[in-house]
Amino acid sequence: TRTRHINIQRLNPSVRTLLGSNYSSSKEDLALQAVQTRFQKVKAECGQICITEQAKTNVIGKGWYNIVRKPFSCKKIFNYDVFDSSTELEESPHKIPAFLYDEFTYQGRVHVSNMFRNDETPFSKYADWNKDMVQNLVTKIRHGIPTSSYGAKAYSSLKLAMHHTKNTGAHVLVIGSQKPWVEAMLLEQGASHVSTLDYSSIKCDHPQITTYTPPELTAAFLSGTLPVFDGVVSYSSIEHSGLGRYGDALNPYGDLIAMARAWCLVKDLGFAVVGVPTGPDHITFNLHRVYGPLMYSHLFANWQQVYTDTDINLYVSEKHRKRTYGGGFFHTIHVLRKNRTFFAL
Repeated sequence: TRTRHINIQRLNPSVRTLLGSNYSSSKEDLALQAVQTRFQKVKAECGQICITEQAKTNVIGKGWYNIVRKPFSCKKIFNYDVFDSSTELEESPHKIPAFLYDEFTYQGRVHVSNMFRNDETPFSKYADWNKDMVQNLVTKIRHGIPTSSYGAKAYSSLKLAMHHTKNTGAHVLVIGSQKPWVEAMLLEQGASHVSTLDYSSIKCDHPQITTYTPPELTAAFLSGTLPVFDGVVSYSSIEHSGLGRYGDALNPYGDLIAMARAWCLVKDLGFAVVGVPTGPDHITFNLHRVYGPLMYSHLFANWQQVYTDTDINLYVSEKHRKRTYGGGFFHTIHVLRKNRTFFAL
């Protein structure tokens, strides 16, 4: 009798699930072993940023969420070989691997549903932001015309949040950007310069915008040539970090590491403006995270909570819970402040 070899990588995901571990390919197993090995290095270098166990969490106060203190090393958190290595997998898993489940779910305290997307973009892909394009967006904002890629509400919410920051003459870092609507808003409000961090290489000839890929920014930080930023802005980006949707390596703490790095890059008493999905603590894997009181407290570790357009009580209702678990979400805005004295860091 001939034994027929089944290439599990070519099977429909639902069929692969039904077949189970008896048909898992050795190539896939080796890749997952590599993920596990890298993850142990992440845990070793990450320090307290990656500690989420309730008994080990240092809560020092209460804002909208618990205020959490996590001492860590900026030099270690920018170890590119550990935190920014390319994915070991041909495609992100459709479910969280068992050996990462506790870490992704905060030891089972965060609900999980599954909704898979593959939006991987080669790092070599270029976006082109020419000067006229950026200036056109600035002009629209000046005349009150919404320019957000996420609709009028996102535009108005972010603009309102900017009233709690000092952008005039500031150098601001934008994390995650496919269209420069946030950059244009900052320039319209008087920022002297905007730097943008994105996985794609962005070609931009505007004299007030500098762009970085993660390797470029990390190299500049470690060499001491990166400027210290007055603030950082991120809208609909951090919630995806470490889920593999965009071809990034799996990392349960990808979002926490991103915010810790932002803390390192901003001057003392500088600001962060963060827009992410809000609701009951939840992960729709590999789509995004939805932040509630638990996940927000760790995402905002070492940051003072200054302003929000969110009443968290409105976002944890049963109606919203069902909608969120079904894949829906609501982006909300928070303004934070770095304060080394307050956190004794």
